Amino acid sequence: MEKNFESLIYQIEQTNQTLQNNARLVINRHITAKAWLTGYYIIEYEQFGSDRAKYGDNLLPNLSNRLGKNKFSATTLKIYRQFYLVYPQLKASVVQFVLKTLSIGQSATDQLLLPENQTIEKSQSVTDHKFREFLYL
Repeated sequence: MEKNFESLIYQIEQTNQTLQNNARLVINRHITAKAWLTGYYIIEYEQFGSDRAKYGDNLLPNLSNRLGKNKFSATTLKIYRQFYLVYPQLKASVVQFVLKTLSIGQSATDQLLLPENQTIEKSQSVTDHKFREFLYL
């Protein structure tokens, strides 16, 4: 490639576009994992929490108050819970992503019990197509 001003512009634009697209994908995956896991934790608590009756219908407002309304509004927590309920099939993809990507890895996925004799491998995840399909809805 010839070294001129136009090629410089082209190289910078291509690099910028590629890296911005990659950043969006990474951010989308993190947000998806956060929403799905938060919904999972809420549902697990609602179904199995030993003190769940004490909170009853005020669970989401109580969570919001304790976690900080600016970070987790009751509405956002409700959306996360609904997200988990609508997309339970993302379990394998979220677990795999968290284990491979995040420093919280095992602690975030300890509760996500898999059937006996099942391990998480790349080929076992819910297809990447389904995960990508969700990310770009």
